Amino acid sequence: MVGPTTPSSRPPRKDCDSAALSSQSWTGTTILAEDAWSVAITTFLTSAGKTAADLQVGQAYDPTGTLDLSAGVFRADGIAASDLQAQMIKAWQVDYPDLKVSEVTMGGRMVTKGDFGAGAIHSYWFVRDDVVFDVQTSDEKLAEAAILAIPDHSAPAGSPRTSGSAAPAPSGSPAASGSSTSSPS
Repeated sequence: MVGPTTPSSRPPRKDCDSAALSSQSWTGTTILAEDAWSVAITTFLTSAGKTAADLQVGQAYDPTGTLDLSAGVFRADGIAASDLQAQMIKAWQVDYPDLKVSEVTMGGRMVTKGDFGAGAIHSYWFVRDDVVFDVQTSDEKLAEAAILAIPDHSAPAGSPRTSGSAAPAPSGSPAASGSSTSSPS
């Protein structure tokens, strides 16, 4: 399960700009519902011989809403994180057909940016340690700082590691208003 005791799959450290972050984790059984995103992810899991319970999700966020940042982690044992990321993006495109997806460099790393449109936050997706990370914010500089702050547990011993802080937040939709649905971010 994604959570604080699983170093390679936990959300980024729980502080960013001195903001205390909260974190939560679930399986797909808890978060997948009847909305289009959930149905698309459930269909993908089923096609891979998995169930909703095989999807592990964690999020960190500022419970006060002061920090414009949310970060999630997603994984399913036996499914390549790159495949899961691609399916997550396709699932968002079901809900948001005008979603603009592009590749951008942030913190020296290629990430996939999801632009959900005017008035919405952006998602920045990337894979590390066989986990899909989804950093959500309307502030590109904050997204880059968060991406840089996520520890790279796959780096060889003695390699420079990033340090700092970042936070994920629970968000069920990409709307900047903070409204929540049953879909993971």
